[in-house]
Amino acid sequence: MTPRESRSDGDFKKMQTRRCSLPEPISIDSLKLAISPRVHGVDIRHVRELVEAGTALPPIVVNRKTMEVIDGAHRIMAARQRGESVIDVSFFEGSETEAFLLAVYVNAEQGLPLSREDRSAATRRILDTHGTWSDRMIAELVGLSTKTVASIRACSTEDAPQLNKRLGRDGKMRPVDSTDARLHATALFKSNPNSSLREVARAVGLSPATVKDVKTRLLHNEMRVTTPPEFSGGSTTAAAVDVLLSSLRRDPSIRSNEEGRALLRLLVGTIERRNDTRSIQAIPAHQVSAVVQIANACANMWQDFATQLATRDVQPE
Repeated sequence: MTPRESRSDGDFKKMQTRRCSLPEPISIDSLKLAISPRVHGVDIRHVRELVEAGTALPPIVVNRKTMEVIDGAHRIMAARQRGESVIDVSFFEGSETEAFLLAVYVNAEQGLPLSREDRSAATRRILDTHGTWSDRMIAELVGLSTKTVASIRACSTEDAPQLNKRLGRDGKMRPVDSTDARLHATALFKSNPNSSLREVARAVGLSPATVKDVKTRLLHNEMRVTTPPEFSGGSTTAAAVDVLLSSLRRDPSIRSNEEGRALLRLLVGTIERRNDTRSIQAIPAHQVSAVVQIANACANMWQDFATQLATRDVQPE
């Protein structure tokens, strides 16, 4: 599925209309119940409700290549219990991966709602096949919050690639950490205040909306992202980290409040153990994978924290 075919609900509806044939009667015995985003399969109570309703069953959606049911497993079982041997089918033309995405979309939008467990499982599967999709893009498809999708992504296995770019709903790749791109955009606006949003967006790889936010902050003197010169353009050395930490520990504005003291405890505890191999050796073999996943998730959280801190609004003094 191309990015622009999958970036919004409207596009999925268009895809379903454009790539699905008109309904036609098909033998139920020729169909396969394989594609389903439902973790626990068919809900017998819902099947019973369809049988007792006695009304005509809407057409189901089937992948023409595999004859696997994309949407309509409950209707097939209800038809069988009614003694019917055929059912109206609308055939979908596409790959198995595309068929699963469509199955998630139609089951999340209509009929028996997907459970939270179903949506979470679908999210993990989509992350495996479409790891470059943004959290928001996946969230809108499966019907979860963006934060929930981000949490599921963070808890994925250590073998999953941690990409530094994500595919947005507009079909374009965006950097996960936009700090450098924002700084670049700021520099471009300073050198040429008349630059258009789209020109700068293309130059730095951000969306026009994000670039507009950069320009707004710049005009109101709200964006004060500063990077110490000695740390620019590279990793901060261990000696520099010690100097910075020492400065933080002496700062009364940090030491005088509980949040500041809690942050210092986290930083000190992390830095003091950076060369402590005893912690590594202390992890039993059967728990290595779990600790690796948690450590990777913590690293991502710290990176998010650093990015938000670097780009936060700073009130004029």
